[in-house]
Amino acid sequence: MIKLFVNKIFIYLSLFILGSLCCVNISDAYLSTGRGSSIIENNNLKKAEREAYKRALENAISNFYKQYNRVETIPSITGEFFKFINSYKILNRYVDDFTVYYEIEADVQKVDLKDLSYTVKNIKDAVVYFLDITGNVSVVKQNELGKIASDLFNKYNFSTDYQKEFSLSLGVKPRYKDLVDTFANTGGKFLFDISVKYEIDKADIDSICKMEMLTKIYTREKRMPPIKYSTSVIKPSTQDALLGAFTKSLDKTLGYVTSNIIKSPEKNTRIMDYHIIALNYKTYSEVMDLINSLEDKGLVDSYKLVKYNHKEILFNIKTKSDIGELSEKIKGYHPDYPLSVEILDESILVDFYGKKEGNIVQ
Repeated sequence: MIKLFVNKIFIYLSLFILGSLCCVNISDAYLSTGRGSSIIENNNLKKAEREAYKRALENAISNFYKQYNRVETIPSITGEFFKFINSYKILNRYVDDFTVYYEIEADVQKVDLKDLSYTVKNIKDAVVYFLDITGNVSVVKQNELGKIASDLFNKYNFSTDYQKEFSLSLGVKPRYKDLVDTFANTGGKFLFDISVKYEIDKADIDSICKMEMLTKIYTREKRMPPIKYSTSVIKPSTQDALLGAFTKSLDKTLGYVTSNIIKSPEKNTRIMDYHIIALNYKTYSEVMDLINSLEDKGLVDSYKLVKYNHKEILFNIKTKSDIGELSEKIKGYHPDYPLSVEILDESILVDFYGKKEGNIVQ
């Protein structure tokens, strides 16, 4: 019965995910296998299906990049990367021990990491974290501090997509080896081991929380220098004092980390205006296939048709890409033969057939 239910859900999920995938015309694509799983919580099988399916797709893209790059250079893979998947097929899916599992083979478009700042709007590094809290008064729940931590990591452009999976895989009192081994099996790029010691005292009707936070950061290859931050916060209640001190300590710590240790992935926010001029083409649709492909890949933000006749088609485009880099991408658009591309001032001239034998449009 549960298999039939899973099959029905899969049909709906396939339609949903396919709507998010952009099938684009590309020259370089590679097969990559990904696996994903999700625990069924509160009998919500549909949610677990969706999460496992999404994680398998993300894992396929991540595994593709791992073939050609060092792990520490790969950003967090999010749903925005799904536009690089041309097609996919499900190799296996099943439910076991209240967990949904997916294995997917995806046909992934090759986009160099250096080009991601042009094609992905919000690049983040994935982190997982462990909080070790010691104090003289227990006034807040661990999940309250975890919520604050996740919000602050996101504020500093870190992704916490793998945190839930990481936390569920840890025991109650994990050892250092448990943390490192569990971290290695997630998609996280950095592990933050955060130790917090605090004391709460009364000052008239207010509460004072004195806190010391020690943060150790790990990658899969090395440990970074530890960071210690101390503070005190006065609030009307003990709970507010503790939450305020924790928020301030972690905020200051992450501010220091992103300024001095882990630089945020480069964002390219410049928008430039160029022209693309198509020459010696066979059909208008052939030219539009090129323009739409550039837009699908994120290389062109938007375009406007300015001129169209039997000799040339002129587009005004807005892009984050440098004109030289964009022209190189256009050259490699066709897998079988390169287009003739020339830069003239702020324009890219794309000659489809003029410099080849036959099929010349006069």
